[in-house]
Amino acid sequence: MTTVIEVVDAITRHHGELTDALTDRVEAVVTAVRTGAPYDEPVAQLRRLLADDVVPHARAEEEVLYAVAATAVAMKRCFAAHRAA
Repeated sequence: MTTVIEVVDAITRHHGELTDALTDRVEAVVTAVRTGAPYDEPVAQLRRLLADDVVPHARAEEEVLYAVAATAVAMKRCFAAHRAA
């Protein structure tokens, strides 16, 4: 059984990987533009990363993690209302 800590660690690792990959792709585009080199391929790699990894990751977080967080907030409010009653 996977623990919450393991899930959070996996998410944190994946965010680090995405950050590193995104930084590398953006730096490649910037370098190409600054040096006057062709930038079509670095831009294409950046677009692929966004389409294949970053956007699907963000959507998955919205669907799963944000729903869990919203449920936790709603439950906290419910508990607070019961304590106040």
